[in-house]
Amino acid sequence: MTYTSSSLEAGVSAGDIRTADERDLTDRQVHDTLVNSYVGWIQSNKKTIFWNTVAVTLTILTMIYALVFFSLGITSALLHGVPTTVEYIAYLGLFIVTVLSLII
Repeated sequence: MTYTSSSLEAGVSAGDIRTADERDLTDRQVHDTLVNSYVGWIQSNKKTIFWNTVAVTLTILTMIYALVFFSLGITSALLHGVPTTVEYIAYLGLFIVTVLSLII
């Protein structure tokens, strides 16, 4: 969902090439136009990629949290409770994973 909801600018389109040909631009003018366009595309994509990394990180963390809590719930149902030590170890593990995901 992260990548389908974002709009990355991919580069030169067929229409851009046709327009350059119709205007009879020199190679230098086409080159200068492309360089200027790429600067804009890179800046635009930089913002999109940043937010994609945030969304992917949050999605992965949510999946890890869900798996741990689901496992604790199943264990609690089967054993009629989870030892407090196991719960605290799980919470500490989740905290460590969260902190590491922010650092790395």
